Amino acid sequence: MVEDRVQCVGEPSDEQCLASDGRCSSSLADVLVLADSRRREHRWGCRSDDLQVGEITVMAGDDPFVRHVRGNPVEQERYRSLKVTLHPLRPHFSGKRVLDFGASYGLSACALVELGAASVVGVEPEASRVTRGREIIAALGLSDRISLQHAEDTRHLDVPDEAFEAVLANAVFEHIPQPRRDHVREVWRVLASGGVLIVNETPNKYLPWDFHTTSLPFLNWLPKPLARVVAVGTGRFRADQDWDHSGWRGLGYYEFVRAIPGPYRMTHEQTRARHRLFRALKVPTSLLDPYPTYIVTKLAFR
Repeated sequence: MVEDRVQCVGEPSDEQCLASDGRCSSSLADVLVLADSRRREHRWGCRSDDLQVGEITVMAGDDPFVRHVRGNPVEQERYRSLKVTLHPLRPHFSGKRVLDFGASYGLSACALVELGAASVVGVEPEASRVTRGREIIAALGLSDRISLQHAEDTRHLDVPDEAFEAVLANAVFEHIPQPRRDHVREVWRVLASGGVLIVNETPNKYLPWDFHTTSLPFLNWLPKPLARVVAVGTGRFRADQDWDHSGWRGLGYYEFVRAIPGPYRMTHEQTRARHRLFRALKVPTSLLDPYPTYIVTKLAFR
Protein backbone atom coordinates (compact mmCIF):
# COMPACT_ATOMS: atom_id res chain seq x y z
CA MET A 1 0.00 0.00 0.00
CA VAL A 2 1.29 3.43 -0.91
CA GLU A 3 0.72 6.47 1.29
CA ASP A 4 0.36 9.90 -0.25
CA ARG A 5 -0.48 13.51 0.58
CA VAL A 6 -3.56 15.31 -0.68
CA GLN A 7 -2.73 18.12 -3.06
CA CYS A 8 -5.21 20.83 -2.12
CA VAL A 9 -6.08 24.32 -3.21
CA GLY A 10 -6.01 27.03 -0.57
CA GLU A 11 -7.48 30.39 0.32
CA PRO A 12 -6.53 34.09 0.63
CA SER A 13 -5.46 35.82 3.80
CA ASP A 14 -8.04 36.94 6.37
CA GLU A 15 -7.51 40.53 5.29
CA GLN A 16 -8.15 39.71 1.63
CA CYS A 17 -11.22 37.65 2.44
CA LEU A 18 -12.86 39.99 4.90
CA ALA A 19 -12.24 43.01 2.72
CA SER A 20 -13.47 41.41 -0.48
CA ASP A 21 -17.19 41.26 0.20
CA GLY A 22 -19.44 42.38 3.02
CA ARG A 23 -21.06 38.95 3.22
CA CYS A 24 -17.81 37.42 4.45
CA SER A 25 -17.57 39.65 7.49
CA SER A 26 -21.28 39.88 8.21
CA SER A 27 -21.14 37.70 11.33
CA LEU A 28 -18.79 36.09 13.78
CA ALA A 29 -20.12 32.70 12.67
CA ASP A 30 -18.74 33.32 9.16
CA VAL A 31 -15.27 33.97 10.53
CA LEU A 32 -15.40 30.95 12.86
CA VAL A 33 -16.43 28.65 10.03
CA LEU A 34 -13.61 29.98 7.87
CA ALA A 35 -11.10 29.51 10.68
CA ASP A 36 -12.27 25.95 11.29
CA SER A 37 -11.94 25.22 7.58
CA ARG A 38 -8.35 26.46 7.72
CA ARG A 39 -7.56 24.10 10.57
CA ARG A 40 -9.08 21.20 8.68
CA GLU A 41 -7.17 22.04 5.50
CA HIS A 42 -3.93 21.95 7.46
CA ARG A 43 -4.93 18.49 8.75
CA TRP A 44 -4.47 17.28 5.19
CA GLY A 45 -1.16 19.05 4.55
CA CYS A 46 -2.79 21.70 2.35
CA ARG A 47 -1.75 25.19 1.48
CA SER A 48 -4.23 28.06 1.90
CA ASP A 49 -4.27 30.76 -0.74
CA ASP A 50 -7.24 30.66 -3.11
CA LEU A 51 -10.58 30.11 -1.33
CA GLN A 52 -13.05 32.34 -3.14
CA VAL A 53 -15.44 34.75 -1.46
CA GLY A 54 -18.46 32.86 -2.77
CA GLU A 55 -17.13 29.63 -1.31
CA ILE A 56 -16.66 31.24 2.09
CA THR A 57 -20.24 32.51 1.97
CA VAL A 58 -21.58 29.04 1.10
CA MET A 59 -19.71 27.48 4.01
CA ALA A 60 -20.79 30.20 6.43
CA GLY A 61 -24.48 29.78 5.83
CA ASP A 62 -25.74 31.68 2.76
CA ASP A 63 -27.03 28.43 1.37
CA PRO A 64 -30.41 27.08 0.15
CA PHE A 65 -30.31 23.98 2.36
CA VAL A 66 -29.56 25.99 5.50
CA ARG A 67 -32.48 28.28 4.74
CA HIS A 68 -34.73 25.28 4.08
CA VAL A 69 -34.04 23.78 7.54
CA ARG A 70 -33.98 27.13 9.33
CA GLY A 71 -36.28 25.83 12.05
CA ASN A 72 -33.97 22.91 12.85
CA PRO A 73 -30.67 24.14 14.33
CA VAL A 74 -29.36 20.58 14.78
CA GLU A 75 -29.67 19.85 11.06
CA GLN A 76 -28.20 23.24 10.22
CA GLU A 77 -25.15 22.53 12.35
CA ARG A 78 -24.72 19.01 10.92
CA TYR A 79 -24.83 20.44 7.41
CA ARG A 80 -22.40 23.26 8.11
CA SER A 81 -20.01 20.92 9.89
CA LEU A 82 -20.05 18.52 6.95
CA LYS A 83 -19.26 21.32 4.50
CA VAL A 84 -16.32 22.43 6.61
CA THR A 85 -15.01 18.84 6.62
CA LEU A 86 -15.53 18.37 2.87
CA HIS A 87 -14.18 21.75 1.80
CA PRO A 88 -10.47 20.81 1.71
CA LEU A 89 -11.39 17.59 -0.11
CA ARG A 90 -13.05 19.37 -3.05
CA PRO A 91 -10.34 18.37 -5.56
CA HIS A 92 -11.55 14.79 -5.15
CA PHE A 93 -15.18 15.47 -6.12
CA SER A 94 -15.52 18.93 -7.67
CA GLY A 95 -16.88 18.67 -11.22
CA LYS A 96 -17.31 14.89 -10.86
CA ARG A 97 -20.02 12.26 -10.66
CA VAL A 98 -20.44 11.28 -7.01
CA LEU A 99 -22.22 8.44 -5.22
CA ASP A 100 -23.57 9.37 -1.79
CA PHE A 101 -23.70 5.99 -0.06
CA GLY A 102 -26.31 6.01 2.70
CA ALA A 103 -27.68 9.38 1.62
CA SER A 104 -30.60 9.57 4.06
CA TYR A 105 -32.78 12.49 2.90
CA GLY A 106 -30.02 14.27 1.00
CA LEU A 107 -28.14 16.45 3.49
CA SER A 108 -24.72 15.28 2.33
CA ALA A 109 -25.78 15.27 -1.34
CA CYS A 110 -26.75 18.93 -1.05
CA ALA A 111 -23.40 19.72 0.59
CA LEU A 112 -21.56 17.99 -2.24
CA VAL A 113 -23.27 19.95 -5.00
CA GLU A 114 -22.89 23.23 -3.10
CA LEU A 115 -19.16 22.51 -2.96
CA GLY A 116 -18.90 21.76 -6.66
CA ALA A 117 -19.88 18.16 -7.46
CA ALA A 118 -21.23 17.93 -11.01
CA SER A 119 -23.92 15.45 -10.03
CA VAL A 120 -24.78 13.22 -7.08
CA VAL A 121 -26.69 9.97 -6.90
CA GLY A 122 -27.72 9.08 -3.37
CA VAL A 123 -28.67 5.55 -2.34
CA GLU A 124 -30.62 4.96 0.86
CA PRO A 125 -32.23 1.79 2.30
CA GLU A 126 -35.09 3.59 4.10
CA ALA A 127 -37.82 4.46 1.61
CA SER A 128 -39.36 7.16 3.83
CA ARG A 129 -36.11 9.10 3.84
CA VAL A 130 -35.87 8.90 0.08
CA THR A 131 -39.41 10.28 -0.25
CA ARG A 132 -38.66 13.15 2.11
CA GLY A 133 -35.32 13.83 0.43
CA ARG A 134 -36.82 14.03 -3.04
CA GLU A 135 -39.29 16.63 -1.79
CA ILE A 136 -36.48 18.71 -0.25
CA ILE A 137 -34.30 18.46 -3.35
CA ALA A 138 -37.20 19.49 -5.61
CA ALA A 139 -37.99 22.44 -3.34
CA LEU A 140 -34.35 23.55 -3.56
CA GLY A 141 -34.35 23.28 -7.35
CA LEU A 142 -31.58 20.68 -7.34
CA SER A 143 -33.36 17.77 -9.04
CA ASP A 144 -31.21 18.21 -12.15
CA ARG A 145 -28.06 17.54 -10.14
CA ILE A 146 -29.18 15.23 -7.30
CA SER A 147 -31.02 11.93 -7.61
CA LEU A 148 -32.06 9.84 -4.61
CA GLN A 149 -32.67 6.13 -5.10
CA HIS A 150 -34.13 3.56 -2.74
CA ALA A 151 -31.76 0.61 -2.36
CA GLU A 152 -33.21 -1.96 0.00
CA ASP A 153 -29.94 -3.93 0.05
CA THR A 154 -26.93 -1.64 -0.25
CA ARG A 155 -24.67 -4.63 -0.83
CA HIS A 156 -26.19 -4.93 -4.31
CA LEU A 157 -26.67 -1.56 -6.01
CA ASP A 158 -28.39 -1.21 -9.37
CA VAL A 159 -25.39 0.68 -10.70
CA PRO A 160 -22.82 -0.28 -13.40
CA ASP A 161 -19.20 -0.96 -12.54
CA GLU A 162 -17.00 2.14 -12.17
CA ALA A 163 -19.95 4.50 -12.63
CA PHE A 164 -18.71 7.20 -10.24
CA GLU A 165 -15.56 9.27 -9.95
CA ALA A 166 -15.99 9.69 -6.19
CA VAL A 167 -17.95 7.99 -3.40
CA LEU A 168 -18.86 9.53 -0.05
CA ALA A 169 -19.98 7.47 2.95
CA ASN A 170 -20.83 10.05 5.60
CA ALA A 171 -21.87 8.73 9.02
CA VAL A 172 -22.88 5.42 7.46
CA PHE A 173 -20.74 2.40 8.33
CA GLU A 174 -21.41 2.53 12.08
CA HIS A 175 -25.10 1.95 11.25
CA ILE A 176 -24.34 -1.22 9.27
CA PRO A 177 -24.09 -4.32 11.47
CA GLN A 178 -20.92 -6.36 11.13
CA PRO A 179 -19.67 -7.90 8.91
CA ARG A 180 -19.40 -4.93 6.53
CA ARG A 181 -17.10 -6.47 3.97
CA ASP A 182 -19.73 -6.75 1.25
CA HIS A 183 -20.75 -3.10 1.63
CA VAL A 184 -17.16 -1.93 1.24
CA ARG A 185 -16.66 -4.15 -1.79
CA GLU A 186 -19.83 -2.83 -3.41
CA VAL A 187 -18.87 0.86 -3.14
CA TRP A 188 -15.45 -0.11 -4.47
CA ARG A 189 -17.05 -1.84 -7.45
CA VAL A 190 -18.93 1.29 -8.55
CA LEU A 191 -15.90 3.57 -8.06
CA ALA A 192 -13.90 4.33 -11.20
CA SER A 193 -10.18 3.70 -11.34
CA GLY A 194 -8.43 6.82 -10.09
CA GLY A 195 -11.52 7.82 -8.12
CA VAL A 196 -11.65 8.44 -4.39
CA LEU A 197 -13.69 6.86 -1.59
CA ILE A 198 -14.23 9.20 1.38
CA VAL A 199 -15.40 7.69 4.68
CA ASN A 200 -16.31 10.39 7.17
CA GLU A 201 -18.05 10.87 10.55
CA THR A 202 -17.87 7.22 11.54
CA PRO A 203 -16.51 6.55 15.06
CA ASN A 204 -13.39 4.52 15.65
CA LYS A 205 -14.26 1.16 17.21
CA TYR A 206 -10.71 0.64 18.48
CA LEU A 207 -11.08 3.31 21.15
CA PRO A 208 -12.60 2.19 24.50
CA TRP A 209 -15.62 4.46 24.34
CA ASP A 210 -18.94 4.55 22.52
CA PHE A 211 -18.85 8.15 21.29
CA HIS A 212 -21.91 7.75 19.11
CA THR A 213 -24.91 6.21 20.84
CA THR A 214 -24.55 5.84 24.60
CA SER A 215 -21.38 7.72 25.65
CA LEU A 216 -20.46 4.70 27.78
CA PRO A 217 -16.87 3.46 28.21
CA PHE A 218 -15.90 0.06 26.83
CA LEU A 219 -19.43 -0.62 25.56
CA ASN A 220 -18.33 -0.87 21.92
CA TRP A 221 -15.88 -3.63 22.89
CA LEU A 222 -18.60 -5.86 24.35
CA PRO A 223 -20.48 -8.62 22.49
CA LYS A 224 -23.59 -7.19 20.87
CA PRO A 225 -26.22 -8.79 23.18
CA LEU A 226 -24.34 -7.77 26.33
CA ALA A 227 -23.74 -4.25 25.00
CA ARG A 228 -27.47 -3.80 24.46
CA VAL A 229 -28.27 -5.05 27.97
CA VAL A 230 -25.83 -2.53 29.45
CA ALA A 231 -27.12 0.32 27.27
CA VAL A 232 -30.75 -0.32 28.18
CA GLY A 233 -29.99 -1.05 31.82
CA THR A 234 -28.13 2.23 32.27
CA GLY A 235 -30.94 4.19 30.63
CA ARG A 236 -28.77 5.23 27.68
CA PHE A 237 -30.89 3.38 25.13
CA ARG A 238 -34.59 2.57 24.90
CA ALA A 239 -35.56 -1.08 24.77
CA ASP A 240 -37.96 -0.50 21.86
CA GLN A 241 -35.27 0.99 19.59
CA ASP A 242 -33.24 -0.77 16.88
CA TRP A 243 -29.92 -1.64 18.50
CA ASP A 244 -28.37 -3.30 15.44
CA HIS A 245 -28.44 -0.11 13.38
CA SER A 246 -28.00 2.44 16.17
CA GLY A 247 -24.33 3.14 15.46
CA TRP A 248 -23.00 1.83 18.78
CA ARG A 249 -19.99 0.10 17.22
CA GLY A 250 -17.86 2.13 14.82
CA LEU A 251 -15.55 1.08 12.03
CA GLY A 252 -11.96 -0.09 12.49
CA TYR A 253 -9.13 0.86 10.15
CA TYR A 254 -8.03 -2.71 9.49
CA GLU A 255 -11.60 -3.93 9.21
CA PHE A 256 -12.07 -1.32 6.50
CA VAL A 257 -8.90 -1.71 4.44
CA ARG A 258 -8.94 -5.51 4.51
CA ALA A 259 -12.34 -5.41 2.82
CA ILE A 260 -11.02 -3.39 -0.14
CA PRO A 261 -10.68 -5.89 -3.00
CA GLY A 262 -8.04 -4.17 -5.13
CA PRO A 263 -4.98 -1.91 -5.07
CA TYR A 264 -5.44 1.43 -3.37
CA ARG A 265 -3.64 4.44 -1.93
CA MET A 266 -4.64 5.67 1.53
CA THR A 267 -4.14 9.33 2.41
CA HIS A 268 -3.54 9.76 6.12
CA GLU A 269 -3.91 12.75 8.39
CA GLN A 270 -0.53 14.06 9.51
CA THR A 271 -0.72 17.22 11.59
CA ARG A 272 -1.25 16.18 15.21
CA ALA A 273 1.70 14.94 17.23
CA ARG A 274 0.30 11.42 17.31
CA HIS A 275 -0.08 11.46 13.51
CA ARG A 276 3.57 12.35 13.06
CA LEU A 277 4.64 9.75 15.60
CA PHE A 278 2.54 7.02 14.02
CA ARG A 279 3.81 7.94 10.55
CA ALA A 280 7.40 7.61 11.78
CA LEU A 281 6.50 4.21 13.24
CA LYS A 282 4.81 3.23 9.95
CA VAL A 283 1.47 2.86 11.74
CA PRO A 284 -1.78 4.24 10.24
CA THR A 285 -1.84 7.81 11.52
CA SER A 286 -5.56 7.93 12.29
CA LEU A 287 -5.56 4.68 14.27
CA LEU A 288 -6.50 6.49 17.51
CA ASP A 289 -8.63 9.32 16.09
CA PRO A 290 -12.16 9.29 17.57
CA TYR A 291 -13.74 10.11 14.18
CA PRO A 292 -11.15 9.48 11.47
CA THR A 293 -11.66 10.53 7.87
CA TYR A 294 -10.41 7.94 5.39
CA ILE A 295 -9.49 9.04 1.86
CA VAL A 296 -8.79 6.07 -0.41
CA THR A 297 -7.82 6.30 -4.07
CA LYS A 298 -8.65 3.34 -6.30
CA LEU A 299 -5.61 2.27 -8.28
CA ALA A 300 -5.67 0.30 -11.52
CA PHE A 301 -4.64 -3.34 -11.53
CA ARG A 302 -1.23 -3.79 -13.08
